[in-house]
Amino acid sequence: MDNIMKIFIQSLILIFALNSNCYSDDKISKITNPTEVAVELPNSSGIPKELQGLQWNRWTSKNFTVCAINDAQAQYLHKHLELVKVWIFARWGMYDVDFSSECKIIGVDDPVLFKKLFNLDSTYVEVRRDSNGKIKETIIFILLKDKPSLTVPIPLTHICMAEFGQKYNVKLPLWAQKGMGQLNGTIDQIKERIAEIKPILDNNEP
Repeated sequence: MDNIMKIFIQSLILIFALNSNCYSDDKISKITNPTEVAVELPNSSGIPKELQGLQWNRWTSKNFTVCAINDAQAQYLHKHLELVKVWIFARWGMYDVDFSSECKIIGVDDPVLFKKLFNLDSTYVEVRRDSNGKIKETIIFILLKDKPSLTVPIPLTHICMAEFGQKYNVKLPLWAQKGMGQLNGTIDQIKERIAEIKPILDNNEP
């Protein structure tokens, strides 16, 4: 019964997160060539000429700086991103943690454009640390080619667990970080991931 009640409460939190109109601190600004994007381009010469002039939706909130191209995706993240962060911690019975440094999220909905800009084929997460191992910056290059429930929770969980570990001086093992992230996906995503690793488990591969 306790587990059922816990699942029920977590579901209510998620429903609230998905339906609440909790906006971030700043309004969305339309800008071209945002600094947050320019400094992350692998090509030192900057944005390729054929891609210059792209309109980005940019805003900041308590824990995030976001640059996203797709208007609808940007509006959704603007309203819900902080709430999804709270849900990630609540889902695992953890205290919500304010990030020690802002998490930068760069979102592109077109896989071809995503590849041209960052030479990436899928969402990529970086936790950047200083020489003492403290988090100095986190960033998610996120491919927003699907609805947010399929693209946001898994990579954001990685950041949340890193910040939680630093806050409470706990070193979460990699299997825990990766596993918790995958289990924060949708049921279909969890099933797909299990199907992918089943042959490895069947063959007892490391």
